[in-house]
Amino acid sequence: PPKTSIIDLRADYDILFECENATFTCEVAPVESQIWWSFDGRPINSDSRHTLSNRTSVATVRAYLNIMCVSVKDSGNYSCHASDLDFAENVTKDIFLLVKVPVRVMAHGGREKVGSSVTLSCIFEGYPLGRVDWLKGRNLTTAKFITNDSEIEYHDITKLESKLQLTDISSQKNGTYHCRMFTEDGEVHASVPLIVLDKPKTNFDFVKAIGATRVYLNWTVNDGNSPVKSYFI
Repeated sequence: PPKTSIIDLRADYDILFECENATFTCEVAPVESQIWWSFDGRPINSDSRHTLSNRTSVATVRAYLNIMCVSVKDSGNYSCHASDLDFAENVTKDIFLLVKVPVRVMAHGGREKVGSSVTLSCIFEGYPLGRVDWLKGRNLTTAKFITNDSEIEYHDITKLESKLQLTDISSQKNGTYHCRMFTEDGEVHASVPLIVLDKPKTNFDFVKAIGATRVYLNWTVNDGNSPVKSYFI
């Protein structure tokens, strides 16, 4: 009898986005071959999301695996297995499916007094996730990298939180921070504001005597990021 062989294994698309449908085709010879599928080593059976079917031609049989509305959990190795009728010889071919979820980010800033500690954080959700950088500046074009190591906490394969801890903050730490992730599909970033509260400071810019009883004063007030409610001379 002819030897069992897998002639071809292919997917309509080997990269899909969440809730798209996946289709795999495995072509095997001879037509009398036994064919079955597995995912990461576990057998696949027909159910509400998985449909298995075969189509026979003169010399080969094509086995189809359809998966409805794929999710990240469907990412992995799919194997087509073929054997003769007596299961005396088995052959296998593998194909990898990647299911992507567009990455989005949610930022949490801070508002603390001088000398306090504050934690800035960004939560990234999607798949696959990439590396996170922190920067400081008005915009990403001119922002400078922050060399402090940030802390990464993984909630699962689709969600992580990056935290930037700042201690004994000064007014120089006030401003806009940025968290940025590079993914296979580009860059995802968010602005993270930090407001550092300080005591109001005054600076006399100009003092001039006007006659014997009047003085002209011009001063500048730094409100320390809090509204000035009143002032006294």
